[in-house]
Amino acid sequence: MSKEMSKEMSKEMSKEMSKEMSKEMSKEMGEREINFIKYLTNT
Repeated sequence: MSKEMSKEMSKEMSKEMSKEMSKEMSKEMGEREINFIKYLTNT
C-alpha cells in the first residue's frame, strides 16, 4: 500500500473514532443531565 493511501485511511479512521467518541460522550452527558434533573425534581 502506498504511503498516501495509508495516510488517508488513518485520517478517515481517526475521524470515525472521534465521531464515535463524541457520540458516546454526549450520550453519557445526556444521561447525567437527565439524572440530575430527576434528582432536582424529586427533592
